[in-house]
Amino acid sequence: MALNTFLCIFFAAFQSTAAQLTPETGVLLERALSTDPGTGINTVYEAMGQIPDRPDWQAALDVLLDQLRNNPSGDNNNRCLIIESILRRHSDEASMDLRPLIPLLKTQDPFNQQKAAQVVETVISRHDLVKPIEQDLIRALIPLTTSQRERVVRPALLALESLTGQQSIGRDPDKWVEWYFSRFHEKIDLSRAVYELLVIVHIPGNGDSGFIVNGHPVSDDKSLKEEILAVKAEADRRDLQIGLVVVTDQESLASDEIMPNLLERLKSLEPAAKAAGIEAVTFAPRTEKYYPSGLNHGQGR
Repeated sequence: MALNTFLCIFFAAFQSTAAQLTPETGVLLERALSTDPGTGINTVYEAMGQIPDRPDWQAALDVLLDQLRNNPSGDNNNRCLIIESILRRHSDEASMDLRPLIPLLKTQDPFNQQKAAQVVETVISRHDLVKPIEQDLIRALIPLTTSQRERVVRPALLALESLTGQQSIGRDPDKWVEWYFSRFHEKIDLSRAVYELLVIVHIPGNGDSGFIVNGHPVSDDKSLKEEILAVKAEADRRDLQIGLVVVTDQESLASDEIMPNLLERLKSLEPAAKAAGIEAVTFAPRTEKYYPSGLNHGQGR
């Protein structure tokens, strides 16, 4: 999108806030939210890092929140990251409505869920912002505890514990549903909270061959394909999405030299992933935790 077009959209759609948005900050927003493959990742992150220090950071925050309102199911990963960084820099003075975050928490997109939960957790001490929609936030956060992804569960739990004062429940979705019913006398249906099944592939360290797939050692391509297709069959049976996560050493993810070797090793995954209809892969360090699927969560009380 051309810069002039981008800024015109801002000014036309958000007149009350965009009137305060400088062209310089508009350029940074365009770069930070760019989906153009030609925009380098360093350019994106550099722009994201500059926005909280701009004098019109509040106008930028307002524009980002309006974009969340208009398209909660879109790719809002970077929008939430910018909002989070603005709030960390201006936690006491930022003015915002948290309501646009609730539809993101309810999307079937782990990245939107994670980043929205991080924003809530960042601003949780601002009782003036949280209190008006406290129950709505709690209700939207509880289903996130069914996720297999620690990055989704962790910020959701931190926010829930701060909102409720319940420090001992932990990652127990059914107990959270019971607590919610005892507090608000309303049910939460978790039967559709789980929307994906993950194939979690661990790459052994120390040069060991083979893989570990959902806890099961796999030594050849045939067994690898069987494990992945078994998860696919279960996902299809339950009308769920299927996702692929590759867990390896942090060094493999950070090094330009090691990453090609990692990708070469993963070539044996391609036929099985293709057969299972998996189009995207999440790479994660060993320090990140993944939970067993929560398929048996029900309607609570």
